[in-house]
Amino acid sequence: MAGEMVYASGRCEGVAGGWDGNITHGFAAVDVPAGGIWESATAVPDTRLAGQVLRYSGYRTFAQGPIRLRSMPSLRIVLFISLDAPSQFMDRRERSSLTAAVFGLRAEAAALHCRRDGGRTMMVELTPHGAYTLLGVSLHELTGGLTDLTDLLGDDARRLAERLAEATGWERRFALLEGLLTVQATVGRSPAPQVAWAWRRLHRSAGRVRIEQLAAEIGWSRQHLVTRFREQIGLAPKTAARVIRFQRALRLLQQPVQPALTDLARECGYSDQAHFTREFRALTDATPADLATGRSRIKDPIE
Repeated sequence: MAGEMVYASGRCEGVAGGWDGNITHGFAAVDVPAGGIWESATAVPDTRLAGQVLRYSGYRTFAQGPIRLRSMPSLRIVLFISLDAPSQFMDRRERSSLTAAVFGLRAEAAALHCRRDGGRTMMVELTPHGAYTLLGVSLHELTGGLTDLTDLLGDDARRLAERLAEATGWERRFALLEGLLTVQATVGRSPAPQVAWAWRRLHRSAGRVRIEQLAAEIGWSRQHLVTRFREQIGLAPKTAARVIRFQRALRLLQQPVQPALTDLARECGYSDQAHFTREFRALTDATPADLATGRSRIKDPIE
């Protein structure tokens, strides 16, 4: 069964602007039209899905108008499932009307525009290992974009949305979703042990290990590692390392007492503060100081 559930509700004042809350991963800021009523629930997965599923979320809004979801470079794959009418998604590439969608790994900040007149939505945050097992697709095909879940799972995606919509209450929906994912996890393919090891090694080194060294340690050529890693993780190892370093720096920027930027740059593996700032600008079009103070904005896809 899904773990502890946290429930919240309130009235949105429609404050849009920089980033709110925890911006280190996933979709961090949700801009809802002023006066919109919302409720949310989150739950952690059962230990049987550890390393594959990170979190379940459910949202219900009564707002009329667009909702903007904003994200930082992320190593999570996010499933969106609309429980009422399909959502009108707009990203930098295209506009789509979808009941269930997959937002792939991102090596740059992004904004996703969702237009709907209220309704219920569920989100599932997956690790790359979990997405590779549960979705059964080469993950580089999903990277940086929005994909219709029915393109991956066929009618199973539609039936999943229907069953979740019919369930009463978030706790039952989370339990139903987890049961289905647990079954799929037992039959889905697993990443190659070498790729799983390389992924852990990148994280343990905080993104500092050289790719040539990583390939040598698992006994593969550099090109073979890059090919398999892109297939089963979604990004090339060098790009994944870049995002890992960025996320670590972003977490440190959010601490109540922040180190000097020169010290933070050195601690996170950047050659100097100028390199640190260039990387942040390249990934987010913002400086470290902008993100630390919440002044960053990402261009809306429909502006």
